Formats: sequence, structure tokens, C-alpha cells
Amino acid sequence: MWLDYRGIRIQNYHRPFSTYMRLLLSTGLQLTHFDEPQPTPEAPPIRAAKYRRAPHFLVMEWHKPLTALPTTATESS
Repeated sequence: MWLDYRGIRIQNYHRPFSTYMRLLLSTGLQLTHFDEPQPTPEAPPIRAAKYRRAPHFLVMEWHKPLTALPTTATESS
């Protein structure tokens, strides 16, 4: 789908959030932190309500676990 945003024409490929999450998890990454920032108290009520419905940002921290290095025959003896 093509969109015009502030004079720039962009192509938008919408994917459900679950698609991104499944792909990241399938690579072995582990989600260690997730936050959905809330509007500031001084935000106009109508804008704040829209933001709560569809936030502009999600904060995530991901880690790739270290894998154990294979031991060699000389190391194990």
C-alpha cells in the first residue's frame, strides 16, 4: 500500500506484530525487556487517547544467549 506522508510517498508493508515477534524468537533471541511508553501528563487528551490505542513506540531489549563452545579431545582429558 502506498501512502503520502508530509510530501513523501512511501510504500507501507503492514505485518502483524506477532509476525515480527515469531521471526525474532525463531532466531534464538530472548526478549528480556518490553515496555510501552505512555503519553506524558501534559499531552492533549485526544492525542493521548489515540496514542494509548496505537502507540508510536514499543521498547524492547533482546539478547542472544551465548552457546557453549564445543570441547576438544585435548581439553577434556
